[in-house]
Amino acid sequence: MCRGCVTAYPAAITALLAFLTLRPLAYDALFALSLLAFGLNLGRFLFSRGVLTDMLFNALLGISLAAVISAALLAPPGERSAIAAIAVFVFIAFNLFKGYRMFATCRSCPSSHKFPQCTVQRPWPGDEATDRYPERDTGTAAP
Repeated sequence: MCRGCVTAYPAAITALLAFLTLRPLAYDALFALSLLAFGLNLGRFLFSRGVLTDMLFNALLGISLAAVISAALLAPPGERSAIAAIAVFVFIAFNLFKGYRMFATCRSCPSSHKFPQCTVQRPWPGDEATDRYPERDTGTAAP
């Protein structure tokens, strides 16, 4: 499992349970919170990050997901589909953009011809821990 999944989904589940049981905000405020958290999360594309900032952005993404699901569940029936449609559109657009960036990185890798069977992990700027991943396809270990 990736670092994003380990951070985003537990944050989303925890926030969703809190939003649905405590109901601290009305559905429209939850929707606004989801947009705010998602907007803050877009900061991940503006600068190089490390492990801690990645985890923070993934937690924001999880909170955004929980807030929009809560807003859709708590909204009046006439507004549920509109909130769900907006959430699905944003989800698809975000994943297309993130996927495009990921594949652009993969295309610059010397092992790109082996995709998706490649195992080389290319270091991200500002992420010191990724230089320690083994390059198993060449039989050598990174320093």
